[in-house]
Amino acid sequence: MNLNGVFMEKNHKILIVDDNEINIDLIEAYLLQDKRDVHILKARDGYQALEVIEANEPDLVLLDVMMPGMDGYEVCRRIKAKEDYNLPVIMITALGDRKNMIKGLEAGADDFLTKPVDRHELLVRCNNLLKVKRLTDDLSQRYQDLKKEMEMARRLQQGFLPQRIPEFKELHIEVLYQTSIGVGGDFYDFLVLDDHSLGVFIGDVSGHGVSSAMITAVLKDLIAKGAKDWANPGKFLTYLNQEIYSFFNSVNSDHFVTAFYSVFNLKKNVIIYANAGHPAPIFSGEKGVFRLECSREFPLGLFDNVNYEEEEQLFSIGNQVFMFTDGLFELKNTQGEYLAEEVLMEEIKNNNDFFAYLRETINSSKGFSLDDDINIIKLKRTEPKESGG
Repeated sequence: MNLNGVFMEKNHKILIVDDNEINIDLIEAYLLQDKRDVHILKARDGYQALEVIEANEPDLVLLDVMMPGMDGYEVCRRIKAKEDYNLPVIMITALGDRKNMIKGLEAGADDFLTKPVDRHELLVRCNNLLKVKRLTDDLSQRYQDLKKEMEMARRLQQGFLPQRIPEFKELHIEVLYQTSIGVGGDFYDFLVLDDHSLGVFIGDVSGHGVSSAMITAVLKDLIAKGAKDWANPGKFLTYLNQEIYSFFNSVNSDHFVTAFYSVFNLKKNVIIYANAGHPAPIFSGEKGVFRLECSREFPLGLFDNVNYEEEEQLFSIGNQVFMFTDGLFELKNTQGEYLAEEVLMEEIKNNNDFFAYLRETINSSKGFSLDDDINIIKLKRTEPKESGG
């Protein structure tokens, strides 16, 4: 059996735990034979073992089962209870029956050796677990690095979103924005045309994660560059589609963007809007609660030369509009039931503050779990004397 290279990648620290000093000396001799690059730690009982682990953070534990005070099973359970520390454990026992092996597995043991310990078997099992530990530690480090990158991406994406809600004396606006994995493709923007006109853009980049979030940065830039078309929703979406289509082609991306853009003209008491494959907003007014009529045009970026039609809706005092991404109807309650559109419609019809309820209960034990990004914008026409925002 070729054992060259065992323990040679770094100075591994191995803790030997046994109440019998002769057993410790024998295993130490096996591990140090041929001048192998390994540092030996020792403990004579379970309590001492836990203290050595806390102080030295070994790479592997060779743990005797039968010890006075605290047996090997309990020591193993306490080691494995440390969620932030990957420490493999080999249990060494003279008990070879199935019942005790299962007990060891239940305690979290990674492998077993039986007494008398065979040198070759000892080295092979130690080497295998140290390799697994190295790979696991590498994955854990990469995960931590990814979390840092995701946090940076989240902060960047937050910078792309409106930092404040614009104030209009006849318009009350509320926003709920949450991502399922830290960053996502949901995006919105407020475009102030003049003292009585506000453009509201809401979009959803296909997919999740960093790539979708970074596309929202491109979208933010294109929206700013298209300011001359802000007052004309159909023309504005046509412009965005052309630009996004060209961008996706240049980077060979298969993403697309659903979008809804509306202009709230408080002087003319109307909403003018256009839709690019996005869920139609819910409107609440004198004629009840319903989805705004929308022509079914393609999402942005799928096809070249798409023209988007405009629609118009009367917007009087007391009327409300709920704009949202498709994550709204992917919310699940504690019974695993999805939020139904009829339920939402009924809540709005009864003038219940369902918006506030969602904001308070998403990802809470009593409310809805968030499996997809979600963005909801509520706009209510108010009396001129009231102030919005």
